[in-house]
Amino acid sequence: MNYDDAVLQPYSGSIDGLLEKCANLDADAIDQQVEEYNKSKVLYNIMEQFDCTLEEAEVLLNEAVLGAIKEQLDILVAAGKVKIVGEDDDGNPLYAAADEAKEKAAKVPRKKS
Repeated sequence: MNYDDAVLQPYSGSIDGLLEKCANLDADAIDQQVEEYNKSKVLYNIMEQFDCTLEEAEVLLNEAVLGAIKEQLDILVAAGKVKIVGEDDDGNPLYAAADEAKEKAAKVPRKKS
């Protein structure tokens, strides 16, 4: 059952029926649809704010996301959690977890699949 069917369509029936309907939802599919819906809202806002096309809005959004990631990586490098291990062909830094971070990650209990 997808997000539209699960959330946007009215439900009439018993509480038990509603609980059964909710129990059978595909949470991953719903999460993906919510993410796509939120992204489309962001793109629409960018198009409105910058008076641009969808393609231009997608470029602006990607640049903003990459900028935010770079900013967080810079913080992690400064904190010693991540280190720069080289550069790609375009001169962009390549990152790896610092040894201390790897040791801490190895101690974190993992869920068994």
